[in-house]
Amino acid sequence: MRKTAIFALSAILAAACTTGPSSEVVAPLDSISINISEKCAGISPDMYGIFIEEINNSGDGGMYAELVRNKSFEDLELPEGYHVEDGRLVTPLQYHHIRGEMVQTAHPWPSDPVPGWTLEGDATMVLTKENPMFESAPNSLKVNVGSQAVLTNGGYWGMYLQKGMDYELRVIVKPYGDSDIAVRLVGADGGILAEKPLEAARSGEWNDVRTVITPEATSDSSTLALVINGKGAVSFDYVSLMPAERYSYNGVTLPLRNDVAEMLADLKPSFIRWPGGCVVEGISLQARYEWKKSLGDPASRPGNYNPWGYHCSFDFGYHEMLSFCESIGAKALFVCNVGMGCNGRQGDLCSEDEIQFYIDDCLDAIEYALGPVDSEWGAARAAAGHPDPFPLAFIEVGNENEGTQYERHYNIFHKAIKEKYPELTLICNNGMFGKGSIEETDMIDPHWYVKPEFFFQNTHLFDNVKRGDYTAYVGEYGVNTDVGSGCMIGALAEAAWIGGMERNGDFVRMCSFAPLMENPNGRLWPVNLIWMNSSSVLGRSSYYVQKMASTNRPDYNVKCSAYENKVDSPGYKPGRISLGTNHTVSEFKEITVTTADGIVHSLDPNAIKALRGDWSVSGGVLRQNSLLAEGSLCTFDGIYEGNYSIDLKFRRIKGDEGCYVGFAMDETAVNGYRCSIGGWDDSITSIELMMSGSGFSLESQANCSVIKEGVWQSVHVEVKDGTSTLHIDGKEITRHHVPSESVTYYTAGYDEKNSETVIKVVNRGGEVFPLKVTLEGARKIARRGKVITLAAYGEREENTFDEPMKISPVESPWNGFGKNFTYNLEPYSYTVLRIKTNR
Repeated sequence: MRKTAIFALSAILAAACTTGPSSEVVAPLDSISINISEKCAGISPDMYGIFIEEINNSGDGGMYAELVRNKSFEDLELPEGYHVEDGRLVTPLQYHHIRGEMVQTAHPWPSDPVPGWTLEGDATMVLTKENPMFESAPNSLKVNVGSQAVLTNGGYWGMYLQKGMDYELRVIVKPYGDSDIAVRLVGADGGILAEKPLEAARSGEWNDVRTVITPEATSDSSTLALVINGKGAVSFDYVSLMPAERYSYNGVTLPLRNDVAEMLADLKPSFIRWPGGCVVEGISLQARYEWKKSLGDPASRPGNYNPWGYHCSFDFGYHEMLSFCESIGAKALFVCNVGMGCNGRQGDLCSEDEIQFYIDDCLDAIEYALGPVDSEWGAARAAAGHPDPFPLAFIEVGNENEGTQYERHYNIFHKAIKEKYPELTLICNNGMFGKGSIEETDMIDPHWYVKPEFFFQNTHLFDNVKRGDYTAYVGEYGVNTDVGSGCMIGALAEAAWIGGMERNGDFVRMCSFAPLMENPNGRLWPVNLIWMNSSSVLGRSSYYVQKMASTNRPDYNVKCSAYENKVDSPGYKPGRISLGTNHTVSEFKEITVTTADGIVHSLDPNAIKALRGDWSVSGGVLRQNSLLAEGSLCTFDGIYEGNYSIDLKFRRIKGDEGCYVGFAMDETAVNGYRCSIGGWDDSITSIELMMSGSGFSLESQANCSVIKEGVWQSVHVEVKDGTSTLHIDGKEITRHHVPSESVTYYTAGYDEKNSETVIKVVNRGGEVFPLKVTLEGARKIARRGKVITLAAYGEREENTFDEPMKISPVESPWNGFGKNFTYNLEPYSYTVLRIKTNR
């Protein structure tokens, strides 16, 4: 963290000058003019929310207060139709509705006989379904003891136990014979922190034993031990240990760690999206998240094997999510399954006569949150202790589903939900390419996981999007490439991107960073906002960007003369030429590249490097033969740079889409640019940025049909002076210009309640940047205001468990505001200026 003394000193000096922190000014002066009397796009009160999904052990082993791993002994329960083979969980063979082929996938599976538990002593253990306490969670653990045994659970990479703190222990147990049971908390050094007998009747029935145990010392790698003495057998159905001090509100205690819940609440989210994410679909429909199974006694909840490769407990269920929303003043966004498994996994599809089941399941979820107490699910809510409705406001129909089948399902869901709950906002999964055959939707949900450069270069992506048919919820975004597990340059890129979303607040009405949380021991996604281990929680630099943006949201934008400090466009990088198709059989011929010196280079189809798909050559014609191939791709040797043009003939033989013509591609052909011709069933043609194999839509999108089935069509791509232009059959379809690089990014808005102009500025450079500001349209401007700065000494810096506040906001008064003032922006910084201004 930057030293507070720097900011305190600059506040003192401000009385004598109108220049902000740091006396050493080494960057060129930049100037913006802001007119607060010219009101621009409003910024929705729902703009900033959070997205909670069970990934990276963010729930079990993270935000949930439960310390025992596999407390209900359900971790080895197989989804219906699945089996274990060679140590992997194998799915059924199913038809993938997008790929058009049968698929079977394998996933991680625990190797331990009873995950989370070890047994020592004269004893054996076995999982059984005999006479379960709850039919919904049928597994229990039976321990047969000869003389003595110790059953141990180490939790999630060690239990953190604190001296003098009460822990609530719940054990559902059935002892047989002469065995006595004691509960023991053991420290990292093997010392006993606490011990007490577990009193249970030998009646042949389950005992639900609840007690409190208090450690006499603190240890961050502790274990829970069940010590069994005497010959006999003991069955355990459920073993839970939780700190008695958990997150609570209005007398309601939720199964959340206080420290993590407070981190989430401090973001001031306007909504919470739940339960996913890919968790919604599951690997397949058999393994989807079923919200009804997340209700009731935690011991009765079966949990499930989720698509991220581990069993989750459902401890933070639907009722708990709705309660948490209510406690922090957030609206709820529920994501329902639309009758489809995950497109990136099995991609299975429910039958026609099963669609109504999934619609009813969604309507039941809505009724649980909003229905009257005399309705079936409203009564269930009341029976759970909450007769009043919960703040459910949004329904997203599916998660990252796509294609004609999804759009057909969406239309059915939309009609059914709106007929009964017209007040709810409905969100479809379609991104920036439009709503396709969806008849009506309130919002679309585009996602971006990118390198820093994408966000820096595309802050204007939303500027020219057509308004009117729907608005956007940017449900998942974040810099997760080229930043390790996260660092300051990624946070600054996200801050610049956020500025673009705020500036287009009439279109982008909601957003949420993803993924939200991780336990680093269970990291599956490379970059996440909040890190937790058993004893600590910290926010990354990106967390504080989110917090600053959310807690400094203006009501609307005001006129600003510039939004970036632009320098020259970097142009396109040198790279290769590529061709591809998507679920389409296509042919290519007469492929040439003409360089700036006028030399025409013919590209030999026989010399391609085929990366995906079924490619063949006959009579000089290159053909991609597979209708099933998703993202087929081939490349040509040769690096082209500067100004050049690509010419070829293309013919679609079979399928619904066109082709890809890539340029400026790197050696792996996963980064660069491509012309996507006839995408989305020949409804959209665009020039896309390729990053890590994914295409990202830019401002160069043409909504038109361009494909002539079975007819040779000419394609001409001109790359010149940082601009690419696509022609088909001699007609210009679209063009793209590589954005200019910028050092600083600005937004300006007005906070009506506090009568303050709010200026947000990103300085991505490594030098102090003097920002000169002119404020127009104000009757009165207070000299004294507030500055909030998030800064780092280097772009690769990040917070750690040893230095959790290394990069964190510093708030200080500043006395230099006026109609004209200069403020020195710290290197590698995100700064919010709040100025008292009367309009």
